[in-house]
Amino acid sequence: MLHKPIAIGCMLLSSFITIWSPADPQYSTIPVVSPTDFYHQAWECIGSRFYDISKTRDWARYEHCFDSKIKTNQDAVDCLELAIANLNDPFTRPFNSTESRQRDREWHHLYKGIGIRMSQTVPVHIVRTNPGSPADLVGIKAGDTMMAIGDTDLTNKNYLQVGDLLTQAPSQIDMTLMGANGIYKVAIKRETIIWQTVQSRMLPADIAYLRLESFTDDQTLNLMQKAIAQVGSARGMIIDLRGNGGGQIETVVDCLSLVMQQGAVAIDVVRCGKESYDRCYTLLPTKLQETWVWESDKIALKAARERMHTLDFRKRLPSSSYSSKSKSRLPAIFAGKPIVLLVDRGTASAAEIFAASLQDNKLALLVGERTHGKGIFQQSYCFSNGCTVDVTVGRVIRPNGLWVGDGKAQDYQSLLQSKAMSREAYAAQGRGITPDIAIANPVGAEYQAPEDIQFRTAIDLLAGAIWGKGTTVSAALAQ
Repeated sequence: MLHKPIAIGCMLLSSFITIWSPADPQYSTIPVVSPTDFYHQAWECIGSRFYDISKTRDWARYEHCFDSKIKTNQDAVDCLELAIANLNDPFTRPFNSTESRQRDREWHHLYKGIGIRMSQTVPVHIVRTNPGSPADLVGIKAGDTMMAIGDTDLTNKNYLQVGDLLTQAPSQIDMTLMGANGIYKVAIKRETIIWQTVQSRMLPADIAYLRLESFTDDQTLNLMQKAIAQVGSARGMIIDLRGNGGGQIETVVDCLSLVMQQGAVAIDVVRCGKESYDRCYTLLPTKLQETWVWESDKIALKAARERMHTLDFRKRLPSSSYSSKSKSRLPAIFAGKPIVLLVDRGTASAAEIFAASLQDNKLALLVGERTHGKGIFQQSYCFSNGCTVDVTVGRVIRPNGLWVGDGKAQDYQSLLQSKAMSREAYAAQGRGITPDIAIANPVGAEYQAPEDIQFRTAIDLLAGAIWGKGTTVSAALAQ
């Protein structure tokens, strides 16, 4: 499955919230004769692949209703957005050819931007800045709230809208932010940003620290392999997934194989025409196994979902009810050692699969905040006119059988602030992954800084596991 980042990243690095599958070439070989032709191809693509068939019952009404309004490719993109709005899914989106080229560069970690990651809250705040980036150099800090771009107020806008405004702004951007010392203004210029997706270092008490920024491509896997090889003598590891908005599920599975000897990873429920099928990913000691079960076979499907965690669930299915394949896997070079995962509301999508797999297989302790709750994934479709369309084609079920959610958890803060939903009611919806130890950092706390309570808690938990209860080392790090 592929997933590409949603358009908020165009010309800046913002939060990825995606499990994405590689661009499907099917439509790229079909000539687009006119902008209307492109619209119709994209309309057919969305209607036959969108994961929730119940939401496409009225899709036929949009086949020709915009024909007279479409003169250019941008008109087609704008009309597709109007039609897609009725699906109530912010992750199904069309992109013009310029945006598509920009997204491709971003997907390979090369950005023309200011070097920030944004939260999914309203108002939007800074999750972190890239060291040495334009945002870092002008003094923007994690936790600062984005108040305005030029004369445009941002306090009621979500991260998608803020990302679009930053993309459309001139090369020098005038921004107003709210920091720890009050409101301040900066003039900031976009530059080429290369974002490293993996950082690592050794901590006291034989503890390794590994930060994973995303799972967007093989760069993350290669860097993670090198990092673990360098800290392989460590007796425990902190894996920091805070602010990690996702990537490709194949990359997640390969990264999991480095720390997981065996266990169920996830089930993809994928739309295929008028039917859907389950694809089960399972790590075995010497191979990765993928098994497909059609949803029309209700008995086989129920058995697969209920017993996926047992690894031998296929023995309970008639051989005619499933198909499967396997391939070699990477060695579990850090399996069997204590691991603490750090998560927060910025941990989303493919990163939630990583966290849920280790939690459900009892291979790691999760510390931090409830995760974002995006258990749906997108396929990116390319068209011969250079435009692309991301379509939500399926959802992901974690090994314990629960669905992570539909990705709309960005409404969390506004719901609480308006008192429309309590924390307890929100949690009861089952969105996101609940950490084993729930700890919220102070607003504006920077990762690994003395005020990073989540990080210090993880260190002390591992120190206690390695050297005995009562052993703490985080206080020394805060000096």
